[in-house]
Amino acid sequence: MPIDRMLLESEGAIVKKYIKGEIIFLEGNEPRCYYQIISGEVKMFCINSDGKEFTQGIFSDACCFGEVPLILNLPYPASAMATRDTFLLKLSSDSFTRLLNTNHQIALELIQAISQKTYNKAVTLREVVNNPPETRILSFLDSLKAKQENPNEQLLVPFTRQEIANYTGLRVETVIRTLL
Repeated sequence: MPIDRMLLESEGAIVKKYIKGEIIFLEGNEPRCYYQIISGEVKMFCINSDGKEFTQGIFSDACCFGEVPLILNLPYPASAMATRDTFLLKLSSDSFTRLLNTNHQIALELIQAISQKTYNKAVTLREVVNNPPETRILSFLDSLKAKQENPNEQLLVPFTRQEIANYTGLRVETVIRTLL
């Protein structure tokens, strides 16, 4: 659920460009801003003790990300990185809180968007924990297909096998073997 750009800018939001590969925030950092994508793509991920990356979400045009830790005033549970050159709207924490306190419709829409993300994460977690690799990969591809404008068109998967592994919690070797 995007918040109107003009409203965000009237509250003091600035536009910031991040180049591909640039870190926006790190896991464990204290949240200081509300982020909304104007154009580009952002990946939220964490790295386990073995050094394996797990992708928690990929966000693109008009999506916000990192809002839950901001609202809860808790450290980020994952890092965020631009996966393409990306333009973001950044609004300070204080201004964001003031905006939610004065605009209840936006607050309600944000609650609905966060609830949808939470539901989707629960479904994804169920798929990752309880299913064999074939089902995990199929669920991942089905979710990509569902986001397409025309679901009858052929899907061109915009991810490498490593990125699919990161998203599904599998090893790249398992993804390669499963896709063959």
